[in-house]
Amino acid sequence: MCGDAVRGLVQHVRVECVRQTNRLPERLLPTENTEISGKQNELLVGVKYNFMYEYIIKLNRVIDGDTIVADIDLGFDVWLKDQYIRLYGVDTPELKSKDKAHRAAGLLAKTALTEFLSSAQGLSIKSENFEPEDDKYGRILGTIITDRGENVNHYLLNNKYGVEYNGQNKAEVMKAHAANIEFLTTNGLLQL
Repeated sequence: MCGDAVRGLVQHVRVECVRQTNRLPERLLPTENTEISGKQNELLVGVKYNFMYEYIIKLNRVIDGDTIVADIDLGFDVWLKDQYIRLYGVDTPELKSKDKAHRAAGLLAKTALTEFLSSAQGLSIKSENFEPEDDKYGRILGTIITDRGENVNHYLLNNKYGVEYNGQNKAEVMKAHAANIEFLTTNGLLQL
């Protein structure tokens, strides 16, 4: 299926499912052009709404501490296979860095992510984009949630495997990584 057809199907399915429940999801935020009918919490079909999508995923592999490859279940037996997903708002040290400490921290982040995801019985993604051009490498940006309700992105940040990333300059990111590497080393979690 081409991307436009899949996006159209997903939008149609989501609007139809929500319309049939006759409720407006709490996370649904109307856009400028959105009209809500007189009845509270009723959606108008065919109107564009601005909200995140949430899908069940099947993990295929972990690329590094902030990128995975997964199959995404769009529903009705429609799957997007082998999709590269970048964990939204997270940056982990590079595995191919010239700096030994950054390489070691990158490997630790990848290992921690692999173990954390492997311990879950199920995973889902709350996507932050559906347009590959939103990420410079064409990946889907998303927040991964385990069946236990754990936010994987927050897990990496809270445990100092990664730093918060929202497009800031490289010097700020490297400074934050250096602080995390010092923390991990001091606490015996990272051996250099």
